[in-house]
Amino acid sequence: MNRELRTITDLMNAGEDLYNRLDSGGIDAKTADAMNTVLKGQRYFVAELPMQALKITVAAQIKKVTIPEGLRRALPISLE
Repeated sequence: MNRELRTITDLMNAGEDLYNRLDSGGIDAKTADAMNTVLKGQRYFVAELPMQALKITVAAQIKKVTIPEGLRRALPISLE
C-alpha cells in the first residue's frame, strides 16, 4: 500500500497503522522493523530538518547575520 508521508499527521497515522497491523498479525516483526525505519527517516525530513533550519534562521536573525536569498529558498522552511 502506497501512502503519502508529507505531514506530521501522516506520519502519526502510518505509525499507528503499522502498530495495528503488527499486533493483528498482518505483518511480521522484520517487515514492521523495516517500515519503522522508513518512518523514522521520513520523520527527520518532515519534522526535525525544518526545525533545525528554523533554529539556524532564528540564530542568524538574533546575531543580525543575513542569510543569502538563494540559501533561504533552499531551506525547508517558510517564514512568511
